[in-house]
Amino acid sequence: MRCIENGRWQRRFGARRLAAEAEAWVRSDRADWPFSFLNVCEALGIDVDAIRSRLLEITPTCDITIARRQAWAHE
Repeated sequence: MRCIENGRWQRRFGARRLAAEAEAWVRSDRADWPFSFLNVCEALGIDVDAIRSRLLEITPTCDITIARRQAWAHE
């Protein structure tokens, strides 16, 4: 979760790439791999749609954090 939320806004390519890979894993509906998002959620008894929507939403808190980081970067 932290990888997706924080990585989207990083300047470093590696962090952004890792966030994109994590987001692709969460969005995937593949079930043919033991560690697919669907299979992991099922094994843990987690509602796939609920956790997926939470992981992929962009909250105002994130927007505020981004604005603060950008302001600090320009000081």
